[in-house]
Amino acid sequence: MHIAAHVDTIEHRIRPALVQGEDVVMDRFWWSTLVYGIEQGVPRSSLELMIELELSHWGDLQPDIVFLVTRAQPLLAEISQTRFDMLTREYLTLAARNTSTVLIDNNGSIPAALEVIAEHTFSSNLSPDR
Repeated sequence: MHIAAHVDTIEHRIRPALVQGEDVVMDRFWWSTLVYGIEQGVPRSSLELMIELELSHWGDLQPDIVFLVTRAQPLLAEISQTRFDMLTREYLTLAARNTSTVLIDNNGSIPAALEVIAEHTFSSNLSPDR
């Protein structure tokens, strides 16, 4: 159902918005399917099939930039440091393979993190009309 919801959103919301020239900002991507699937013990072969299905719907659409927000400790007390560190490692592994990823250190102030996002969002790396 998780992947079906992603596919539905890609086809009925994201792609049409992009065709109309709108910018799309997303919280999460297929990365979360992989990271949380690994953490839950889902066989990697199953995860790869799920992600392959989702990627087929993304087609030639690629994000201009991916922000990976990192921090040293979990925000929620019910998430153990061990689990948090494992999830962080998996996200960082994906980020290392993606040249459009910018790491955002969220251990300092919110304005400092937002400044980094603004620098990259409004830089010449993106099209001038964005």
